[in-house]
Amino acid sequence: MYTLKVDFGGVIIISKTLTKDECESIGGFGTQWVCNAYKDYLNLDISDYTISECLTNQKDYFLVNIRQDDLVKLRSDKLNKIL
Repeated sequence: MYTLKVDFGGVIIISKTLTKDECESIGGFGTQWVCNAYKDYLNLDISDYTISECLTNQKDYFLVNIRQDDLVKLRSDKLNKIL
C-alpha cells in the first residue's frame, strides 16, 4: 500500500492511502504508475512535473509539491462537485 500526499508551502493538504486493490487497479509501471495514481484518485495531473517537484524516494508514500495554479484548479474542481 502507498499513500499519495500533496504539499503546498510545507503543509500536507491531501493525504490518501490506497488499498491493495486500488494499487493493483492502477495501470502503468514506475513513474507512469505514480502519474496515473494521482490522476485517478486525486484528480491531479502531474505528468509535466519535474523530479524535483515529485519526491518518490520514500518507502511507503509519494509526495508532490503542488504548483499554485494546479492548487487553484484542484480547489475549483472540488467546489464544483459540491455545488
